[in-house]
Amino acid sequence: MKITLSLKSKPLIRCLAISTTLFIGILPAEDLDDLLNPAGSAVKSENNNALEAWTGVVEAFRKNDLDKAKELGTAFLAASHKTSPYQLLGVKVMMDIANADKPMVTRDVGLTEEMKRLMAERETIRVKYANLQKIVQDADARINKLTKNRTEPVQVGTAAYRECARAALEMQQANAKMEEMKPEIAENKLKVGNGEVEAKKNLKDDTLKLLDMLIEANEIEAAFAITNVYIRVVGSDLEVAKKQNDVIRLREEQQKADKIVAAITAEIEPLTTTGKGGEALSKLQTLIAKVESSSQNESVKKMSLSKLQALVVKVSQVEKLEKREQALASQKEKRAQALIAQNSEEISERLITLEAKLEAAQQSFSTVIRSIEGFSEYSGEFTSEIEKEKTTASINEKIKSGMVSKEKVDNMLKAKAEHVGILHEVQTLQTEVANLSPIQKGRLANLNATSKTGLELLSKIAP
Repeated sequence: MKITLSLKSKPLIRCLAISTTLFIGILPAEDLDDLLNPAGSAVKSENNNALEAWTGVVEAFRKNDLDKAKELGTAFLAASHKTSPYQLLGVKVMMDIANADKPMVTRDVGLTEEMKRLMAERETIRVKYANLQKIVQDADARINKLTKNRTEPVQVGTAAYRECARAALEMQQANAKMEEMKPEIAENKLKVGNGEVEAKKNLKDDTLKLLDMLIEANEIEAAFAITNVYIRVVGSDLEVAKKQNDVIRLREEQQKADKIVAAITAEIEPLTTTGKGGEALSKLQTLIAKVESSSQNESVKKMSLSKLQALVVKVSQVEKLEKREQALASQKEKRAQALIAQNSEEISERLITLEAKLEAAQQSFSTVIRSIEGFSEYSGEFTSEIEKEKTTASINEKIKSGMVSKEKVDNMLKAKAEHVGILHEVQTLQTEVANLSPIQKGRLANLNATSKTGLELLSKIAP
Protein backbone atom coordinates (compact mmCIF):
# COMPACT_ATOMS: atom_id res chain seq x y z
CA MET A 1 0.00 0.00 0.00
CA LYS A 2 1.43 3.34 -1.08
CA ILE A 3 0.26 6.34 0.83
CA THR A 4 1.69 9.85 0.39
CA LEU A 5 1.12 13.32 1.63
CA SER A 6 2.83 16.60 0.80
CA LEU A 7 1.63 19.64 2.72
CA LYS A 8 1.71 22.11 -0.21
CA SER A 9 -0.02 24.98 1.54
CA LYS A 10 1.36 27.76 -0.67
CA PRO A 11 -0.27 26.60 -3.95
CA LEU A 12 -3.61 26.25 -2.11
CA ILE A 13 -3.39 29.79 -0.72
CA ARG A 14 -2.52 31.13 -4.18
CA CYS A 15 -5.53 29.31 -5.62
CA LEU A 16 -7.84 30.87 -3.05
CA ALA A 17 -6.47 34.33 -3.80
CA ILE A 18 -7.12 33.88 -7.52
CA SER A 19 -10.64 32.61 -6.82
CA THR A 20 -11.39 35.64 -4.64
CA THR A 21 -10.28 37.94 -7.43
CA LEU A 22 -12.40 36.13 -10.00
CA PHE A 23 -15.40 36.15 -7.67
CA ILE A 24 -15.60 39.95 -7.92
CA GLY A 25 -16.61 39.47 -11.52
CA ILE A 26 -17.08 42.04 -14.28
CA LEU A 27 -19.09 45.16 -13.44
CA PRO A 28 -22.55 44.85 -15.09
CA ALA A 29 -23.32 47.37 -17.86
CA GLU A 30 -26.24 48.86 -15.92
CA ASP A 31 -23.97 49.64 -12.95
CA LEU A 32 -21.41 51.18 -15.32
CA ASP A 33 -24.10 53.44 -16.80
CA ASP A 34 -25.04 54.61 -13.31
CA LEU A 35 -21.41 55.37 -12.50
CA LEU A 36 -20.86 57.24 -15.76
CA ASN A 37 -24.02 59.31 -15.30
CA PRO A 38 -24.12 60.23 -11.59
CA ALA A 39 -26.36 63.24 -12.26
CA GLY A 40 -29.17 61.02 -13.55
CA SER A 41 -30.56 60.21 -10.10
CA ALA A 42 -30.56 63.90 -9.09
CA VAL A 43 -32.47 64.92 -12.23
CA LYS A 44 -34.97 62.15 -11.61
CA SER A 45 -35.44 63.36 -8.02
CA GLU A 46 -36.06 66.93 -9.20
CA ASN A 47 -38.57 65.71 -11.78
CA ASN A 48 -40.35 63.72 -9.06
CA ASN A 49 -40.53 66.85 -6.89
CA ALA A 50 -42.05 68.82 -9.78
CA LEU A 51 -44.57 66.04 -10.43
CA GLU A 52 -45.56 65.91 -6.77
CA ALA A 53 -46.02 69.70 -6.61
CA TRP A 54 -47.97 69.72 -9.91
CA THR A 55 -50.25 66.94 -8.67
CA GLY A 56 -50.98 68.96 -5.51
CA VAL A 57 -52.15 72.00 -7.52
CA VAL A 58 -54.32 69.83 -9.80
CA GLU A 59 -55.87 68.03 -6.83
CA ALA A 60 -56.75 71.34 -5.13
CA PHE A 61 -58.29 72.54 -8.38
CA ARG A 62 -60.25 69.32 -8.78
CA LYS A 63 -61.74 69.88 -5.32
CA ASN A 64 -62.57 73.51 -6.21
CA ASP A 65 -60.33 74.67 -3.36
CA LEU A 66 -59.09 77.73 -5.25
CA ASP A 67 -57.37 79.34 -2.26
CA LYS A 68 -55.33 76.17 -1.74
CA ALA A 69 -54.64 76.01 -5.49
CA LYS A 70 -53.30 79.58 -5.46
CA GLU A 71 -51.14 78.85 -2.42
CA LEU A 72 -49.66 75.70 -3.95
CA GLY A 73 -49.34 77.36 -7.35
CA THR A 74 -47.35 80.26 -5.90
CA ALA A 75 -45.02 77.79 -4.17
CA PHE A 76 -44.66 75.80 -7.40
CA LEU A 77 -43.63 78.87 -9.43
CA ALA A 78 -41.20 79.99 -6.72
CA ALA A 79 -39.44 76.60 -6.55
CA SER A 80 -36.57 75.57 -8.84
CA HIS A 81 -38.29 72.49 -10.27
CA LYS A 82 -37.28 70.97 -13.59
CA THR A 83 -40.79 71.16 -15.00
CA SER A 84 -42.33 70.11 -18.27
CA PRO A 85 -43.79 72.92 -20.45
CA TYR A 86 -47.38 71.91 -19.74
CA GLN A 87 -46.79 71.89 -15.97
CA LEU A 88 -45.42 75.45 -15.97
CA LEU A 89 -48.17 76.82 -18.22
CA GLY A 90 -50.77 74.73 -16.37
CA VAL A 91 -50.00 76.22 -12.96
CA LYS A 92 -50.03 79.75 -14.38
CA VAL A 93 -53.38 79.19 -16.11
CA MET A 94 -54.93 77.60 -13.02
CA MET A 95 -53.86 80.60 -10.95
CA ASP A 96 -55.34 82.95 -13.59
CA ILE A 97 -58.62 81.06 -13.48
CA ALA A 98 -58.61 81.18 -9.68
CA ASN A 99 -58.08 84.98 -9.90
CA ALA A 100 -60.66 85.50 -12.68
CA ASP A 101 -62.72 87.73 -10.38
CA LYS A 102 -59.79 90.14 -10.12
CA PRO A 103 -59.39 91.81 -13.56
CA MET A 104 -56.18 93.56 -12.56
CA VAL A 105 -54.49 90.22 -11.90
CA THR A 106 -53.21 89.07 -15.29
CA ARG A 107 -49.92 87.85 -16.77
CA ASP A 108 -50.19 90.46 -19.60
CA VAL A 109 -47.93 93.18 -18.15
CA GLY A 110 -49.33 95.99 -20.33
CA LEU A 111 -52.91 95.00 -19.65
CA THR A 112 -52.19 94.63 -15.95
CA GLU A 113 -50.77 98.16 -15.70
CA GLU A 114 -53.70 99.62 -17.67
CA MET A 115 -56.23 97.75 -15.53
CA LYS A 116 -54.54 98.95 -12.37
CA ARG A 117 -54.72 102.53 -13.64
CA LEU A 118 -58.38 102.17 -14.58
CA MET A 119 -59.28 100.59 -11.26
CA ALA A 120 -57.45 103.40 -9.44
CA GLU A 121 -59.35 105.92 -11.58
CA ARG A 122 -62.58 104.13 -10.79
CA GLU A 123 -61.85 104.38 -7.08
CA THR A 124 -61.19 108.14 -7.40
CA ILE A 125 -64.47 108.59 -9.28
CA ARG A 126 -66.28 106.49 -6.68
CA VAL A 127 -64.99 108.60 -3.79
CA LYS A 128 -65.80 111.89 -5.57
CA TYR A 129 -69.29 110.69 -6.49
CA ALA A 130 -69.86 109.43 -2.92
CA ASN A 131 -68.85 112.82 -1.51
CA LEU A 132 -71.33 114.59 -3.80
CA GLN A 133 -74.04 112.16 -2.76
CA LYS A 134 -73.20 112.95 0.87
CA ILE A 135 -73.62 116.67 0.20
CA VAL A 136 -77.05 116.05 -1.34
CA GLN A 137 -78.10 113.79 1.53
CA ASP A 138 -76.93 116.26 4.19
CA ALA A 139 -78.65 119.23 2.49
CA ASP A 140 -81.86 117.24 2.03
CA ALA A 141 -81.78 116.24 5.71
CA ARG A 142 -81.44 119.88 6.80
CA ILE A 143 -84.43 120.92 4.69
CA ASN A 144 -86.52 118.03 6.01
CA LYS A 145 -85.67 119.02 9.53
CA LEU A 146 -86.60 122.68 9.05
CA THR A 147 -89.83 121.90 7.16
CA LYS A 148 -90.83 118.87 9.17
CA ASN A 149 -90.22 116.61 6.19
CA ARG A 150 -91.55 119.28 3.83
CA THR A 151 -94.99 119.49 5.50
CA GLU A 152 -94.64 123.05 6.83
CA PRO A 153 -93.26 125.97 4.79
CA VAL A 154 -90.66 128.35 6.26
CA GLN A 155 -91.33 132.09 6.43
CA VAL A 156 -89.43 134.28 4.01
CA GLY A 157 -86.63 136.27 5.59
CA THR A 158 -86.12 134.01 8.55
CA ALA A 159 -82.94 132.15 9.37
CA ALA A 160 -84.76 128.91 8.59
CA TYR A 161 -85.66 130.22 5.14
CA ARG A 162 -82.09 131.23 4.42
CA GLU A 163 -80.79 127.82 5.59
CA CYS A 164 -83.26 126.02 3.35
CA ALA A 165 -82.23 128.19 0.41
CA ARG A 166 -78.53 127.43 1.03
CA ALA A 167 -79.24 123.70 1.31
CA ALA A 168 -81.25 123.72 -1.91
CA LEU A 169 -78.38 125.45 -3.73
CA GLU A 170 -75.88 122.84 -2.44
CA MET A 171 -78.16 120.07 -3.64
CA GLN A 172 -78.52 121.69 -7.06
CA GLN A 173 -74.77 122.18 -7.47
CA ALA A 174 -73.94 118.64 -6.26
CA ASN A 175 -76.56 117.05 -8.57
CA ALA A 176 -75.16 119.07 -11.48
CA LYS A 177 -71.63 117.83 -10.79
CA MET A 178 -72.86 114.23 -10.53
CA GLU A 179 -74.58 114.66 -13.88
CA GLU A 180 -71.33 115.96 -15.35
CA MET A 181 -69.50 112.84 -14.06
CA LYS A 182 -71.74 110.39 -15.96
CA PRO A 183 -69.68 110.43 -19.19
CA GLU A 184 -66.49 109.89 -17.17
CA ILE A 185 -68.10 107.02 -15.28
CA ALA A 186 -69.37 105.46 -18.50
CA GLU A 187 -65.96 105.76 -20.15
CA ASN A 188 -64.22 104.11 -17.20
CA LYS A 189 -66.78 101.35 -17.13
CA LEU A 190 -66.30 100.76 -20.86
CA LYS A 191 -62.50 100.64 -20.57
CA VAL A 192 -62.61 98.30 -17.57
CA GLY A 193 -65.09 96.11 -19.41
CA ASN A 194 -62.83 96.03 -22.46
CA GLY A 195 -59.90 95.16 -20.21
CA GLU A 196 -61.87 92.33 -18.61
CA VAL A 197 -62.84 91.07 -22.06
CA GLU A 198 -59.19 91.17 -23.14
CA ALA A 199 -58.09 89.40 -19.94
CA LYS A 200 -60.74 86.73 -20.44
CA LYS A 201 -59.74 86.36 -24.07
CA ASN A 202 -56.09 85.87 -23.08
CA LEU A 203 -57.14 83.43 -20.36
CA LYS A 204 -59.33 81.54 -22.79
CA ASP A 205 -56.54 81.32 -25.38
CA ASP A 206 -54.06 80.11 -22.74
CA THR A 207 -56.60 77.62 -21.40
CA LEU A 208 -57.29 76.15 -24.85
CA LYS A 209 -53.56 75.94 -25.55
CA LEU A 210 -52.99 74.25 -22.19
CA LEU A 211 -55.83 71.77 -22.73
CA ASP A 212 -54.26 70.68 -26.03
CA MET A 213 -50.92 70.18 -24.27
CA LEU A 214 -52.53 68.22 -21.42
CA ILE A 215 -54.41 65.97 -23.82
CA GLU A 216 -51.19 65.35 -25.76
CA ALA A 217 -49.41 64.51 -22.48
CA ASN A 218 -52.30 62.26 -21.44
CA GLU A 219 -52.95 64.45 -18.35
CA ILE A 220 -56.68 63.90 -18.72
CA GLU A 221 -57.60 64.36 -15.04
CA ALA A 222 -55.85 67.74 -14.98
CA ALA A 223 -57.66 68.80 -18.18
CA PHE A 224 -60.98 67.63 -16.73
CA ALA A 225 -60.47 69.66 -13.53
CA ILE A 226 -59.45 72.80 -15.45
CA THR A 227 -62.43 72.77 -17.83
CA ASN A 228 -64.85 72.30 -14.94
CA VAL A 229 -63.43 75.17 -12.88
CA TYR A 230 -63.11 77.43 -15.94
CA ILE A 231 -66.79 77.12 -16.81
CA ARG A 232 -67.81 77.55 -13.18
CA VAL A 233 -65.61 80.56 -12.40
CA VAL A 234 -64.97 82.35 -15.72
CA GLY A 235 -68.24 81.47 -17.38
CA SER A 236 -69.61 79.35 -20.19
CA ASP A 237 -67.70 79.43 -23.47
CA LEU A 238 -68.47 77.46 -26.61
CA GLU A 239 -64.88 76.56 -27.47
CA VAL A 240 -64.01 75.58 -23.92
CA ALA A 241 -67.28 73.60 -23.70
CA LYS A 242 -66.34 71.69 -26.87
CA LYS A 243 -62.93 70.98 -25.45
CA GLN A 244 -64.59 69.84 -22.22
CA ASN A 245 -66.64 67.31 -24.18
CA ASP A 246 -63.44 66.00 -25.74
CA VAL A 247 -61.87 65.74 -22.30
CA ILE A 248 -64.89 63.91 -20.88
CA ARG A 249 -64.71 61.42 -23.75
CA LEU A 250 -60.96 60.97 -23.25
CA ARG A 251 -61.48 60.58 -19.52
CA GLU A 252 -63.94 57.75 -20.11
CA GLU A 253 -61.50 56.15 -22.54
CA GLN A 254 -58.69 56.55 -20.05
CA GLN A 255 -60.76 54.82 -17.39
CA LYS A 256 -61.25 51.91 -19.81
CA ALA A 257 -57.51 51.88 -20.49
CA ASP A 258 -56.83 51.88 -16.73
CA LYS A 259 -59.04 48.81 -16.32
CA ILE A 260 -57.20 47.02 -19.13
CA VAL A 261 -53.81 47.86 -17.62
CA ALA A 262 -54.98 46.83 -14.13
CA ALA A 263 -56.19 43.45 -15.47
CA ILE A 264 -52.87 42.80 -17.23
CA THR A 265 -50.87 43.94 -14.19
CA ALA A 266 -52.83 41.54 -11.99
CA GLU A 267 -51.67 38.65 -14.21
CA ILE A 268 -48.04 39.80 -14.46
CA GLU A 269 -47.14 40.93 -10.94
CA PRO A 270 -47.47 37.48 -9.27
CA LEU A 271 -44.82 36.21 -11.70
CA THR A 272 -42.40 39.08 -11.04
CA THR A 273 -42.69 38.60 -7.28
CA THR A 274 -41.95 34.86 -7.45
CA GLY A 275 -38.72 35.02 -9.44
CA LYS A 276 -40.27 34.38 -12.87
CA GLY A 277 -39.20 37.56 -14.65
CA GLY A 278 -38.56 35.84 -17.99
CA GLU A 279 -41.97 34.19 -17.97
CA ALA A 280 -43.58 37.49 -16.93
CA LEU A 281 -41.94 39.39 -19.80
CA SER A 282 -42.97 36.75 -22.34
CA LYS A 283 -46.56 36.76 -21.07
CA LEU A 284 -46.66 40.58 -21.01
CA GLN A 285 -45.54 40.73 -24.64
CA THR A 286 -48.30 38.29 -25.55
CA LEU A 287 -50.92 40.38 -23.71
CA ILE A 288 -49.67 43.59 -25.35
CA ALA A 289 -50.05 41.95 -28.76
CA LYS A 290 -53.57 40.95 -27.72
CA VAL A 291 -54.40 44.59 -26.89
CA GLU A 292 -52.99 45.76 -30.24
CA SER A 293 -55.14 43.29 -32.19
CA SER A 294 -58.29 43.85 -30.13
CA SER A 295 -61.49 45.50 -31.40
CA GLN A 296 -61.23 48.29 -28.80
CA ASN A 297 -61.10 51.82 -30.29
CA GLU A 298 -57.70 53.21 -31.24
CA SER A 299 -57.65 55.86 -28.53
CA VAL A 300 -58.20 53.32 -25.74
CA LYS A 301 -55.55 51.03 -27.25
CA LYS A 302 -53.07 53.90 -27.51
CA MET A 303 -53.65 54.90 -23.88
CA SER A 304 -53.39 51.29 -22.71
CA LEU A 305 -50.16 50.66 -24.59
CA SER A 306 -48.66 53.91 -23.32
CA LYS A 307 -49.42 52.96 -19.71
CA LEU A 308 -48.17 49.41 -20.26
CA GLN A 309 -44.74 50.72 -21.23
CA ALA A 310 -44.06 51.45 -17.56
CA LEU A 311 -44.92 47.82 -16.75
CA VAL A 312 -42.65 46.62 -19.58
CA VAL A 313 -39.77 48.60 -18.09
CA LYS A 314 -40.47 47.22 -14.61
CA VAL A 315 -40.70 43.59 -15.78
CA SER A 316 -37.60 43.99 -17.99
CA GLN A 317 -35.66 45.22 -14.98
CA VAL A 318 -36.83 42.22 -12.95
CA GLU A 319 -35.80 39.86 -15.75
CA LYS A 320 -32.36 41.53 -16.10
CA LEU A 321 -31.83 41.29 -12.36
CA GLU A 322 -32.78 37.61 -12.37
CA LYS A 323 -30.44 36.91 -15.30
CA ARG A 324 -27.66 38.75 -13.53
CA GLU A 325 -28.26 36.76 -10.34
CA GLN A 326 -28.38 33.50 -12.31
CA ALA A 327 -25.13 34.40 -14.10
CA LEU A 328 -23.47 35.22 -10.79
CA ALA A 329 -24.75 31.98 -9.28
CA SER A 330 -23.43 30.05 -12.28
CA GLN A 331 -20.06 31.77 -11.99
CA LYS A 332 -19.94 30.96 -8.27
CA GLU A 333 -20.80 27.33 -8.98
CA LYS A 334 -18.13 27.06 -11.67
CA ARG A 335 -15.53 28.66 -9.42
CA ALA A 336 -16.55 26.39 -6.55
CA GLN A 337 -16.27 23.33 -8.80
CA ALA A 338 -12.91 24.52 -10.11
CA LEU A 339 -11.71 25.06 -6.56
CA ILE A 340 -12.92 21.63 -5.51
CA ALA A 341 -11.13 20.10 -8.51
CA GLN A 342 -7.95 21.97 -7.65
CA ASN A 343 -8.22 20.95 -4.01
CA SER A 344 -8.93 17.35 -5.00
CA GLU A 345 -5.88 17.29 -7.26
CA GLU A 346 -3.68 18.72 -4.53
CA ILE A 347 -5.09 16.29 -1.95
CA SER A 348 -4.36 13.42 -4.35
CA GLU A 349 -0.77 14.64 -4.66
CA ARG A 350 -0.48 14.83 -0.89
CA LEU A 351 -1.89 11.29 -0.53
CA ILE A 352 0.60 9.93 -3.08
CA THR A 353 3.44 11.59 -1.23
CA LEU A 354 2.24 10.21 2.13
CA GLU A 355 1.85 6.71 0.72
CA ALA A 356 5.38 6.83 -0.68
CA LYS A 357 6.80 8.13 2.61
CA LEU A 358 5.01 5.42 4.60
CA GLU A 359 6.19 2.68 2.25
CA ALA A 360 9.78 3.95 2.44
CA ALA A 361 9.65 4.13 6.25
CA GLN A 362 8.28 0.58 6.50
CA GLN A 363 10.84 -0.78 4.06
CA SER A 364 13.64 0.93 5.99
CA PHE A 365 12.42 -0.61 9.27
CA SER A 366 11.98 -4.08 7.70
CA THR A 367 15.50 -3.91 6.24
CA VAL A 368 16.95 -3.13 9.67
CA ILE A 369 15.05 -6.02 11.31
CA ARG A 370 16.11 -8.51 8.63
CA SER A 371 19.72 -7.50 9.19
CA ILE A 372 19.51 -8.70 12.80
CA GLU A 373 20.67 -12.26 13.36
CA GLY A 374 17.79 -14.70 13.37
CA PHE A 375 15.29 -12.36 11.62
CA SER A 376 16.35 -12.68 7.98
CA GLU A 377 12.86 -13.93 7.10
CA TYR A 378 11.06 -11.02 8.79
CA SER A 379 8.11 -9.76 6.63
CA GLY A 380 6.24 -7.48 9.06
CA GLU A 381 3.20 -9.75 8.99
CA PHE A 382 2.07 -11.78 12.03
CA THR A 383 -0.39 -14.66 12.27
CA SER A 384 -1.43 -13.65 15.78
CA GLU A 385 -0.91 -11.10 18.49
CA ILE A 386 1.12 -13.66 20.48
CA GLU A 387 3.53 -14.07 17.55
CA LYS A 388 3.93 -10.27 17.37
CA GLU A 389 4.66 -10.07 21.10
CA LYS A 390 7.28 -12.84 20.88
CA THR A 391 8.99 -11.17 17.92
CA THR A 392 9.16 -7.75 19.56
CA ALA A 393 10.37 -9.26 22.85
CA SER A 394 13.13 -11.18 21.05
CA ILE A 395 14.26 -8.08 19.14
CA ASN A 396 14.28 -6.00 22.32
CA GLU A 397 16.35 -8.69 24.09
CA LYS A 398 18.96 -8.60 21.31
CA ILE A 399 19.04 -4.78 21.48
CA LYS A 400 19.58 -4.86 25.28
CA SER A 401 22.30 -7.50 24.97
CA GLY A 402 24.21 -5.30 22.51
CA MET A 403 23.77 -7.63 19.57
CA VAL A 404 22.16 -4.80 17.55
CA SER A 405 24.44 -1.96 16.54
CA LYS A 406 23.75 1.63 17.51
CA GLU A 407 23.34 2.53 13.83
CA LYS A 408 20.54 0.00 13.44
CA VAL A 409 18.83 1.28 16.58
CA ASP A 410 19.09 4.81 15.29
CA ASN A 411 17.52 3.69 11.98
CA MET A 412 14.64 2.13 13.92
CA LEU A 413 14.16 5.37 15.87
CA LYS A 414 14.23 7.29 12.60
CA ALA A 415 11.53 4.99 11.17
CA LYS A 416 9.47 5.60 14.28
CA ALA A 417 9.80 9.37 13.91
CA GLU A 418 8.80 9.10 10.25
CA HIS A 419 5.66 7.15 11.21
CA VAL A 420 4.81 9.84 13.80
CA GLY A 421 5.16 12.56 11.17
CA ILE A 422 3.10 10.62 8.64
CA LEU A 423 0.32 10.03 11.17
CA HIS A 424 0.28 13.76 12.00
CA GLU A 425 -0.10 14.67 8.31
CA VAL A 426 -2.87 12.07 7.96
CA GLN A 427 -4.75 13.63 10.86
CA THR A 428 -4.34 17.08 9.27
CA LEU A 429 -5.84 15.82 6.02
CA GLN A 430 -8.76 14.30 7.88
CA THR A 431 -9.88 17.83 8.84
CA GLU A 432 -10.58 18.44 5.13
CA VAL A 433 -13.03 15.55 4.88
CA ALA A 434 -15.62 17.76 3.12
CA ASN A 435 -13.24 18.17 0.17
CA LEU A 436 -12.40 14.45 -0.14
CA SER A 437 -13.85 12.06 -2.68
CA PRO A 438 -14.97 8.59 -1.51
CA ILE A 439 -11.79 7.01 -2.98
CA GLN A 440 -9.61 9.62 -1.26
CA LYS A 441 -11.39 8.96 2.02
CA GLY A 442 -10.67 5.24 1.64
CA ARG A 443 -6.99 5.84 0.90
CA LEU A 444 -6.73 8.19 3.86
CA ALA A 445 -8.38 5.65 6.17
CA ASN A 446 -5.93 3.00 4.99
CA LEU A 447 -3.00 5.36 5.56
CA ASN A 448 -4.28 6.11 9.05
CA ALA A 449 -4.65 2.44 9.99
CA THR A 450 -1.32 1.35 8.48
CA SER A 451 0.70 4.19 10.04
CA LYS A 452 -0.89 3.54 13.44
CA THR A 453 -0.11 -0.20 13.24
CA GLY A 454 3.47 0.49 12.22
CA LEU A 455 3.92 3.09 14.95
CA GLU A 456 2.53 0.70 17.54
CA LEU A 457 5.08 -1.96 16.57
CA LEU A 458 7.94 0.55 16.48
CA SER A 459 6.97 1.90 19.89
CA LYS A 460 7.38 -1.56 21.38
CA ILE A 461 10.77 -2.17 19.72
CA ALA A 462 12.30 1.33 19.87
CA PRO A 463 10.59 3.07 22.77
